[in-house]
Amino acid sequence: MGWSDADLALLEDGFLVPDNPLATRDQRDLERLAVGIFNTQELAAARAKVALHWLGKMKTRFSEEQMASFDQAVARYVFHCCLNAANSDAGRPRVLKVEGERHHWFGMDVPGAERGGNNADCAYRILTVDGEGSFEVLGRMGANPPADVTFTLTAGTSMSKTIQTIEWRDIVKEEGGLFRLTVGPEPADGRPNHFQSRADASYLFVRDCLTDWEVQRANRLAIRRLDAGPAEPSFEEYVARAAYYADDDMAYYWDMCMGQSYGFPANVPGPVRNTAQFGGLVSQSGATGHYDVADDEALVMTVTPGSAPYMSFMVHDPWWCTLPFAPRTASLNLAQVARDADGAITFVVSPTDPGVHNWIDTGGVHAGIFYFRWQGLPENDPAPPEMKGYALVKLADLSGMLPEGTRFVTPEERKVQQEARARAVAGWWRDS
Repeated sequence: MGWSDADLALLEDGFLVPDNPLATRDQRDLERLAVGIFNTQELAAARAKVALHWLGKMKTRFSEEQMASFDQAVARYVFHCCLNAANSDAGRPRVLKVEGERHHWFGMDVPGAERGGNNADCAYRILTVDGEGSFEVLGRMGANPPADVTFTLTAGTSMSKTIQTIEWRDIVKEEGGLFRLTVGPEPADGRPNHFQSRADASYLFVRDCLTDWEVQRANRLAIRRLDAGPAEPSFEEYVARAAYYADDDMAYYWDMCMGQSYGFPANVPGPVRNTAQFGGLVSQSGATGHYDVADDEALVMTVTPGSAPYMSFMVHDPWWCTLPFAPRTASLNLAQVARDADGAITFVVSPTDPGVHNWIDTGGVHAGIFYFRWQGLPENDPAPPEMKGYALVKLADLSGMLPEGTRFVTPEERKVQQEARARAVAGWWRDS
């Protein structure tokens, strides 16, 4: 199928900043709607209900420092539900980035929607669908595309019920970096880039993973419905949906997301496991756990990247919300790390700068969650990623635990590293 002028116009219309594919009319308008939903009495009641539920689930005593961020975590979880609700109109589908740090653009303050260990490297976007209609997604990659992209048709609102995934390596692309996806109830019958929906389909969930934050850009995406859809919801219906989503997902979030990370002793990573069993990507493996590190300590962990084209490690607060990663090195990916002589990667988690390049900066937070990701793994992987070792040590003894050839940095080099991160993240929310 060729590309008409109308097709190409759809990939231009609504993009408000030429070189920022996230600054769109849909993003601006849906965030404004989500903020309005979030500020209603109904969603204030939803936040209180979620907080009470989670407090009742706590099996161990959290410290005063950990509880200081609890209310913020509840708010971030609920605002995420508001974003999902704002983009729940399958009759008029749109593209929305749903997880991200607090930001200000287009004259509005937008709360953070960080939950469930969202990845600092990823632009997480949802495109609304349903199980009855026919949808077409148009995309174009730029000169510096993401390191890895996945498209997952999901059921429900937690993005955890996978119906079908197509990897970036399997997407058929055309001249100029253009690509076209279809979603509908009919089988593919040999067509590339097609998702067969079912009755409970709700979103096409897209992850654009960037390893070079200053250079790479997420793909441009647009979606349209090809048949008649349901009537547009009222504001009251959007509010009711957001409150329902918060209620429906709160048990899953605590039992699955929090349960994974706190299911092991402090400072002990869990096994490397395929994440499909938890609702994650079928081509991704992960390892999680929780850290408890004093100012004069460091948690040293060494892993192999395996054959993954994309790999990252990051720390979160106690509730699996993303810690500030700009300018802090709260996360590092394959393009940002310094490797050991044997190709493995050694990370040093600490509230205090140990002077190593691969410092995972907790920003003064002493206890929280950590997570490793390996994406794009092939089936029957001949070189699966491994956890080679880990140890909690005193900073005074750190040098003896590091592999030979570890890269150290000066305070000036650290400043350059941090300034580059801050500059790149500011660009993601550039509105002019």
